[in-house]
Amino acid sequence: MPSPAAASTSTASASSPKPAKFKTPTCVLCRKRKLRCDGGNPCGPCTRTRTPVVCTRRMHYMPVRAKPNPSRSESSFSASFGGLRQRKRRCDGNFPCRTCTQAGRPDECKYREKPPSAGKQAGRRRHHDHSDSGSSTSSNSSSSRPTTPQYTAGGLELHADAALDLSGLDTLFSWDSSLEMSTQCGFSPRESSVGYDSESTIARNLFLEHRYHYGLGVSANKFAAIANGDISGIAIHPALVHAAELLGTVQRYQSHPEGWLSFNSQSAAEVELEILVRKALDTPDAQMDPLTAVQTTMMLCLYSAQKEDIYVVLETLAKASKLFIEHADTFAVEGDLCEIFVPGSGFGLPGNVKQRPQLVPSPYLLSARTQAEEVRAAIAQIVFMDIGCRLLLSLPSNVDPVLVDRFRRLTTLHNDTTSNFLRAKSFLLLLDAQTLLHSWGNINSTPPSEWSKRYRALVSQVQEHVAFVDALLHQASTGGYDEPSAVVVLRVTALAARGALTQLYGLFASRGAQAQFAETVHTVVQIIGEFKDSDYEFLDPPLGIALVAVARTINGVDPSVLGYNGAQQAVMVLNDFNVRLRQGGPYSMQL
Repeated sequence: MPSPAAASTSTASASSPKPAKFKTPTCVLCRKRKLRCDGGNPCGPCTRTRTPVVCTRRMHYMPVRAKPNPSRSESSFSASFGGLRQRKRRCDGNFPCRTCTQAGRPDECKYREKPPSAGKQAGRRRHHDHSDSGSSTSSNSSSSRPTTPQYTAGGLELHADAALDLSGLDTLFSWDSSLEMSTQCGFSPRESSVGYDSESTIARNLFLEHRYHYGLGVSANKFAAIANGDISGIAIHPALVHAAELLGTVQRYQSHPEGWLSFNSQSAAEVELEILVRKALDTPDAQMDPLTAVQTTMMLCLYSAQKEDIYVVLETLAKASKLFIEHADTFAVEGDLCEIFVPGSGFGLPGNVKQRPQLVPSPYLLSARTQAEEVRAAIAQIVFMDIGCRLLLSLPSNVDPVLVDRFRRLTTLHNDTTSNFLRAKSFLLLLDAQTLLHSWGNINSTPPSEWSKRYRALVSQVQEHVAFVDALLHQASTGGYDEPSAVVVLRVTALAARGALTQLYGLFASRGAQAQFAETVHTVVQIIGEFKDSDYEFLDPPLGIALVAVARTINGVDPSVLGYNGAQQAVMVLNDFNVRLRQGGPYSMQL
């Protein structure tokens, strides 16, 4: 029989409530996306999506069974402004805040007026008592917190009362003088706060980090102007800077740790930047030269591809092609294209035209070094996007055939190393290989002797291009060249060219063709294994079409060429690559 003391102890423990269990604190971004947050600062999902800045204000530790008290007062920093709380939008803590300013209602931006708790009232009184004893000038100050922060000549004045938790905010709100920019930084003149300048800088840096993927083939002066956000119009037209910020803004907010999240909507910054770019293209001024107009139009085409708006992509491609045809004389002089614009000129290589050296200095790898290379890079970007639409969507060409023929002529005259030129040439050879194989199935379309000449010439062209790309890839992979995005683009180019070569080798069953076929397939599998998980977001979707053709060719040849296990493993690697390519980005991205 238990003692009375033990009974009283058990009764007290039964009547007292159990301590509430606390769940892991969840950041605002993970709570909005309904993801599991690991409680770090910044957390894992925010770090993988490259948005650690958002993961700074944590949620309060809430009991699992306890309901939050609606009358509980929150700190003025973590509490949203009144207008944002009604619209359920995230607030950046500035005044007026970014969202209210974008909506055109800065007057509605105000702190939420709620009666503070008794503890915070006592702390506030202690703070003011301390201020009164320390300084005589603070005796006339009011003990109540003002409704809105006050602006001074030096910037935003923060009231250091007890209701504000300012721990760790000095670094967050510290001003970096290197980010000092003009108030007209691509947004409206009135929006010149710290947040807007930093957002535009981050967007441009993201775009320039992946400039080879987006095909930015500009000279060094234009590149420096884009990097500095120079919209004065002296070195570069402001529309090109706005277009770079537009693509960088999409790149920042369109990634997700579990795969691609398609943004069919637009943020306020995207809408304003797109309006500026389209207005500059629709009503060009004296500073808008034809080359800048084509480059800006193609960047707008890339933005439409990011938004998966295929109709606008095709429309913009046709507009860029029309601009090139209308200003053919100007581009012929600037791009050293006079020989290909002469009517009736043959397709042979003139004797006075010299091939460029096979290797270039590392600082200029995949970049336009001259005005002529910049013009040819613009032509190549139009052709590359058009070929992507034809391969992915099985659509007819939306570009003037004359422009494609001129680029085909350029590939025999020049060995440019810009990313646009290399990718366009690789996918053009892939398209030519598929067209040639299709004509082989229709015997009546081409005489055998003519078809054999075309086959040998195409194999020779692809082999030379593969050797040239391999030399560039070897140079870019050395330790002295630190450009990971350039290596990724060169691998894509090498895979696309080898996709054409594999189909050409797999057509015949001779011993030499089978040996070349096996070697090419092994190289394709080896290059695929060198990609990192983070690279799949910046691969070109037409590459999937090339590797699907390689897998079909492997299934069509004799299994003994690769070995029974080798053929199955190669097909599995190719299929897995296509699955990861679709998960890494939208299938219509960078058409």
